[in-house]
Amino acid sequence: MSEFAAVTIGRESATDVAWHDMALQLSFRRLVETSTRKLMPLFVVYSIVYALGLTVDTVSYPVQRLLKVPHDPVTLSGYLIRTRMKGLIRMIQSIISMKKYQRKRKSILAKLAKRAGHHGGLMSGETYMLPLVHMQLRRVASFTDAFDKLKVRLAQHCELSIDPGLSRAILRALK
Repeated sequence: MSEFAAVTIGRESATDVAWHDMALQLSFRRLVETSTRKLMPLFVVYSIVYALGLTVDTVSYPVQRLLKVPHDPVTLSGYLIRTRMKGLIRMIQSIISMKKYQRKRKSILAKLAKRAGHHGGLMSGETYMLPLVHMQLRRVASFTDAFDKLKVRLAQHCELSIDPGLSRAILRALK
């Protein structure tokens, strides 16, 4: 996700705020890093569900239910995330053995360790990170566009260099 695009959209919504000030107010990087750190253990559990082909709801559980204060993304709650994880683990263990769960968890954590901080394929940007950014833009910049419009506007402002393979994929798709 592009900080430049988010700040630009925030700046377009709050035209009286300088770009630099909007960047400070949005605290985009801190929001994404803090949210990723808090949500990563939950997404490890979601990955276990997916890898084992279990029919347990994962990303359909809205991120808004993990906030202490409604519509305030900086209140993403470690307690609510742990509670969600405990409930999921109980459901998983009612379907498979603890040993199988632990083996799959260990395998996923080993793969994560090899990726050294690159969790792009594990976290759900559309159902978790984007809604947090959307809420932050609403809160800080009085952004009023719907979620779908935010996705379009982010794509319009996003620099293609954010993902080295993105520009190649777009060029291939255009052929």
